[in-house]
Amino acid sequence: MKYHDYVPGGLKTKPRSAATARSRRMRIHGARGTIRAVLSCVLVVFLAICGSAAYADPYVESRRLGYLLDGTSDGHTVTNVWMGSFDKANSEVPWFCIELGVPVTSDKKGELTERTSSAHRKAAYIIGKYGDSSSSKTHAAIALAVHELLDTTSVWDAGRSTIRGAVDGLAREGTLELSDQFIEEAQDAYGPWHLEDPTINIAADNRSGSVSKIHATSAPGKRQSVPITLTLSGDATWNATGTKTTVVDPDASGATRFTLASGGGTVAVTASYDDAPRGHAVISTPPGNSQVHTATSEPETISSHSEVQVGEWSVTPTATTVANSHARIGEALTDTIDVVLPDGQLWPKESGNAVPAVFSVSWYFSQTPLPERSAVPATQPYTTKKVTVKGEGTVTVRADRSAQQSGYYYPVVELNVNDQPNDYRQYFAADWSALLHEAREQTFVPWQPTVTTATTHPRIDVGESVADVIVVAGNEPSTALVVESTLWGPIAEPPQFVANPDHMKSAAPVPEGTPEVATVSTEVVGDATVTTEALEVVEPGYYVWTEKIAATEFTEAWHSDWASETEISRRVHQPQVTTVTSSAMVGPGETITDTLTVSGNDPDGELVITSTLYGPLPRQPELLVNAEPHNAEVILPAGQIPVVGTVTTTVMGNGTAVTPGLTVTKPGYYVWVETIPPTESSSGWAANYGQTDEVTLVAAPVSKSATVPPIETPSKTSEVPATSLANTGQSRIGPLPMLGVGFGTLGAGAVVAVIALRLARRTPVVKD
Repeated sequence: MKYHDYVPGGLKTKPRSAATARSRRMRIHGARGTIRAVLSCVLVVFLAICGSAAYADPYVESRRLGYLLDGTSDGHTVTNVWMGSFDKANSEVPWFCIELGVPVTSDKKGELTERTSSAHRKAAYIIGKYGDSSSSKTHAAIALAVHELLDTTSVWDAGRSTIRGAVDGLAREGTLELSDQFIEEAQDAYGPWHLEDPTINIAADNRSGSVSKIHATSAPGKRQSVPITLTLSGDATWNATGTKTTVVDPDASGATRFTLASGGGTVAVTASYDDAPRGHAVISTPPGNSQVHTATSEPETISSHSEVQVGEWSVTPTATTVANSHARIGEALTDTIDVVLPDGQLWPKESGNAVPAVFSVSWYFSQTPLPERSAVPATQPYTTKKVTVKGEGTVTVRADRSAQQSGYYYPVVELNVNDQPNDYRQYFAADWSALLHEAREQTFVPWQPTVTTATTHPRIDVGESVADVIVVAGNEPSTALVVESTLWGPIAEPPQFVANPDHMKSAAPVPEGTPEVATVSTEVVGDATVTTEALEVVEPGYYVWTEKIAATEFTEAWHSDWASETEISRRVHQPQVTTVTSSAMVGPGETITDTLTVSGNDPDGELVITSTLYGPLPRQPELLVNAEPHNAEVILPAGQIPVVGTVTTTVMGNGTAVTPGLTVTKPGYYVWVETIPPTESSSGWAANYGQTDEVTLVAAPVSKSATVPPIETPSKTSEVPATSLANTGQSRIGPLPMLGVGFGTLGAGAVVAVIALRLARRTPVVKD
């Protein structure tokens, strides 16, 4: 800016000396005398206190565009201050003052220098971009911005707020805001600028290409939205203009495309911009002590250049692919391929018809996952299928061979030039192949465990527990499966087999209302045979095992059928028998029987009870308790025991029966013992030996002349321990002494009397 060198009252000051003005611009100095220095200082202090500014400019004729600030606005008083541009002799560009308070005494350029500080480059950018304006407001805003950026004098420091406060009112409203906008814009846009190198992209068929967006970049590294001229060299033209030159807007979307007239050769692109700010400002120091001015330097042309080699014309179709992610054994392998050409390529035609392209899809199998985007194996593929296409688009390829085992299948899509018909190979530039395990190019066939099971006890006898034997095959080698086995029962009738329609998806078809015993879990790793935890069942009836395996990351779920033949167990009935001999004492030659009362038997089951009469014994038999009567094995004393005979009795269901009779001929003790062999529906049974209710005494006849010998008395009375399967009933006689053969001289009445007497004296306690 230039300022009028007038002070209030119209007094014109004398110019400062050049030495003083040049050497000390940060303060006002009176170089010519003490009086001027004092007056100047008083003036500045006064203006600062009063909120006003007054400066004079004697070189009025050099003013160009701007406003004379003279008056009071919003409480700020300014007198004769020029806020605008100046002309200089032999110069067409506008110049702007740097030092507020220093007069303009010359329109000469004087000494010209270049300054490259960021502040000088910002001022140069503002003057260069807006200095050609014919608006006084614009020039006033530029002048204010130059002072803000470059004026370092104490006068500016003192008067800055006064001028900023009055500029809108004394110039034109909005001048201050416009000046601040110029400075803000210059922060990101000052020079020097440079252009990015063009990025040239040639289409795969070498018939077209494009240039990515190019931007001019300021010194601070900010992209500038200015039009860029692109110039082609080589056998190519821009699509937008049909010529070798086009102007692009960097803010527009998309690349700038061109068409190649032939293949081969070189294509070059030069980008340029002709109005870029330089990286310095021009400073004018006129002769004498005149005000220093600044102006912008001439704009410069910036450019960048790139070139590429163009191949011969041909196309390289590629494909993106999507395989079916999961399949089951026996299901088809499929791959959906989307055939595409690189940007800018067109599908070749011959005689107006699309040229066919033959792709092949090869599936590779692995039992374990393979790395993503890995090299295609050199091994033979699992299966290969070829497909012919005539242009871009989507086609689904179905392999001729289905998935036959669990694991991972990887389709790889390829285009081989040698697979193309001879007449069309010229249209394809090179072989192309996808990588192994591209994204979405894996078909996983889960392992499908097959399970065979068998109960450990098709027949469950008394005291036995039942488990399930599980044989797992077809499992992934390292996968742990948890087999849940459930035992159902008791079931009254033989269960009927029901097949599971889908072992992988449907639960075992257990009839509604079937009682459940328990569920046990068993872990199986890989293929193996395991046995579940055993379960004890006590209720008679039928029992059925079912199994299920939950799905894992690598395996399908599995559920069993219902009532497979090998999974049915039958818990047999546990018959119990109470027995009583027909007579506690008889004479020789009489016949005795045994009464049998059966309980706990299968209501529809037939039992054949074998009754054996042991004797004669010299003394009452000792009780031998059978702890496991269901084994149907009698426990007998050691040594030879005489047997009178054996009879059988058939009992249907439960109830009471009497055995056939056996005749006893010799005196002594006789004891009945029963056994029941196991049947299909019942366990066996054997009685205790020596049960009191099963003992009969055969007494010999006694003559009148005989004397009664002493009767042998057992050392202690035998007692019957309690047992769940013991014979029951009230004992009618205790242990009887052995009767000697010499008793024949005694009368029968005497013998009976003796026996009765002994019985009255000691009758044993019998427990069931």
